[in-house]
Amino acid sequence: MPTQIVNLPQMKSCHDVETDIHRELTAQAGMTVSSLVVRRMHNGVCLEGVVHLEDESLDICETVRRVAGATRILNRLVVCRECETF
Repeated sequence: MPTQIVNLPQMKSCHDVETDIHRELTAQAGMTVSSLVVRRMHNGVCLEGVVHLEDESLDICETVRRVAGATRILNRLVVCRECETF
């Protein structure tokens, strides 16, 4: 029986995932991100950093799910509302 070669999709590096998430979050109107750290976990990511929000309706976790394809998000972000921008 011949051996089949299966091409598995390349997993993004942690840095690529962090860059994609940071880019998407900073593209959101009304959101400023400072010192973002993204760590991979089993089935998800852990977020740490500071976020300044002007619009409380923004869903950070939904944005991260869409970008990273993560099913689990551990959100350790400090959210600052109605405070001075960094």
